[in-house]
Amino acid sequence: MLHGLRPTMRGSLWLTGKGIEGWYGAKGAGEEPVSRPQSDGAYWPSRLTAGTRTVTIHAAAVCRSSIHLAQLMDRLDALACRDLTLAVEDEHGRRTSECYISDDLEPAILPGRGIATFDIVLTCPDPLKYGPVQSFPATAGTCVAVNNGNAPTWPRIKVTGPVKTLTVRLSDGDADGLVVWQGDEKDGLELDFRDMVPSSGTVTDDHAFPIPPGEHRLTVETGNTGATAILLLRPAWR
Repeated sequence: MLHGLRPTMRGSLWLTGKGIEGWYGAKGAGEEPVSRPQSDGAYWPSRLTAGTRTVTIHAAAVCRSSIHLAQLMDRLDALACRDLTLAVEDEHGRRTSECYISDDLEPAILPGRGIATFDIVLTCPDPLKYGPVQSFPATAGTCVAVNNGNAPTWPRIKVTGPVKTLTVRLSDGDADGLVVWQGDEKDGLELDFRDMVPSSGTVTDDHAFPIPPGEHRLTVETGNTGATAILLLRPAWR
């Protein structure tokens, strides 16, 4: 935990004046325009996608002793080469991103060896920032999902009870898609549209789709009156 306030007690990590860089802005498109031979200008890229996000945390450690600082640096060094989650809590609420440390974590230790400053450089392969998971139950074959963010986000379907077929369809002015699953599961099913690997059974029609920003009505049919389906998603921001 790194605090944004000025250090008022020893034994904690604090953000310095530079704070966090690379978190609040949206990543620009990674594609380049294609030159038009013997003509002015260039062709538009076929699609526009964002590259990876790099976040730099400028921090300081104010410790009770040099031994405490040494122990703290060991804890920070142990984060290297691991899958991490960066969580930022501020006026936007709580937003997270999966990441890893991508540069050396070398502290600058001040005289007295009880205070150190350092930078944590994180790479987020997925540049989007996500809010807490929200759930939307399907009733009478219909599910109304709301993505409060400003970027499309991949949903996850969770079915409880016996299920042999599952059909999820999105068709509106912003996007469309169709996912069909078949199997014979008595204890339920989970299917993440990001990787389309079901907990059991087989996906027979894979036109997976993310949920665009805003409110969208989906058709969710389980083929069994004893099964209930819930759509789970994390609102996403650029």
